[in-house]
Amino acid sequence: MPHTADPKTLEELCCKNISQNMDNLWCKHYDEHFHGKSECLYLLGPFSNLPGVLLSQLIKYLKNNGVRIGHLQLLLDYSLQDLDLSRLSKNMGTVLNTITNRCVNLRHLDLSGNAKLPLQGQLALFSTLRGLESINLSSTNTSDRVMSVIGAYCTQLQELDVQRSGVTDLGLNSLAASVPSHGTTTAGQSITKLSVEGCNLSPESAFGVIKNMPNLVHFDHPDSLWGVTQLMLQQPERAPLALTSLEGSSAAGLEVAAAACPDCTLLRLDMDPESSLEAAEQLSKLTELVLMSPCEPCPGLAELLAARGAGLTNLALNGVTGVPLAAALRHCRSLQSLILIMCRFRSEPAPGGPLSNLEHLWLAEESDGAPPVDLLRRALASPVLTTLTLQNCDTITDALLEEALDAGGLAQLESLSLEHCGQVTVEPLLRLVLQCPRLETLRMVMCPQLSRRDAAEVRRLAEGNGWRLQVEWQ
Repeated sequence: MPHTADPKTLEELCCKNISQNMDNLWCKHYDEHFHGKSECLYLLGPFSNLPGVLLSQLIKYLKNNGVRIGHLQLLLDYSLQDLDLSRLSKNMGTVLNTITNRCVNLRHLDLSGNAKLPLQGQLALFSTLRGLESINLSSTNTSDRVMSVIGAYCTQLQELDVQRSGVTDLGLNSLAASVPSHGTTTAGQSITKLSVEGCNLSPESAFGVIKNMPNLVHFDHPDSLWGVTQLMLQQPERAPLALTSLEGSSAAGLEVAAAACPDCTLLRLDMDPESSLEAAEQLSKLTELVLMSPCEPCPGLAELLAARGAGLTNLALNGVTGVPLAAALRHCRSLQSLILIMCRFRSEPAPGGPLSNLEHLWLAEESDGAPPVDLLRRALASPVLTTLTLQNCDTITDALLEEALDAGGLAQLESLSLEHCGQVTVEPLLRLVLQCPRLETLRMVMCPQLSRRDAAEVRRLAEGNGWRLQVEWQ
């Protein structure tokens, strides 16, 4: 079956053509007369009259082909409202100065992945662009001082992402409790989504943010559950809160936090033998459940799945002993993503039909806790399965793959990753390539029965038919 690329729109074709001819045509005059000789505050060029949405699209295409500072000097303009300069890295001082001087109407700014953002450039930028509604500074060197400036000046900010950055407790507290530079509003009062995963933070910062940000809806702090519990102890009149996620290093205080956050849709916990999930049953809007319980059972998990499984779309279990697979398959019929890492399963029959809504499956087997074959059979039968990742998995065999293909399954599969899977050979993979028109990535890592020659055969099959398929073998 042919793997065809989606047709391009006229706008996309034009942007692609311009980006390919940027150096030898559109940027040629600037390079010959201005580049490296001066830093222009303002510049009239071939793109000055284009609407901001087209400028954003051009920058996107140039990023894929290698964007230069000369390109940005021509494209950074007052009409831009959405600007993505993620993972740019070079000349960020000049870039930030240009944005500050020209892009006064900017609403959405993505600087993620730039590890060397000048401090003074950040301070000037965020104290000037006060109309920003979303800022992405994840995986950057941004600091606590920048957070205080954002808190004071970006009074219309709704979303802020500082994941894996240099922000600490001091920065979050400055952001949440900043003094307004003008008027009576601060970013702490306007922000609804704050992403801080991977930052060096303590539980106290979770409490400070939740206390001082009344409109916060999404907050991925690893101790947000503790922060909510402390707030309810001090100011119970603040309930109910708008938070839609609760995370904690234990289930302590879950009953109080669950009662205070009736709109919670995500629960992420590190469990211990003395904790119970009973209080989570009151979370009537729960759609995502993530549990880590190294080599321990999760008391109340079966009961929680029975009570709230019908609404779950994402279930992730890591290191859980005694997974109630029967309850999961019986009650969680709407699952779109299922992650089971190093788990051990109860020995019990698992009635039920296929996981008809499952789009993503990640299964990493425990050495002495292999999942039932029936689980894989039902997952492979999903008509919408797009991503399949199997690690240390001897449960997956040629027979299971052939069975799924015979039934017309895996038609929507886009990515297949096999790591340390000892029971799979190349024959069903060749058939998979022929029958799965959307397949884009095939990984074979340390699989004893899959050789470099097998990977080359799969690659030749795809290339011989003109199909785009990335094949990786180790």
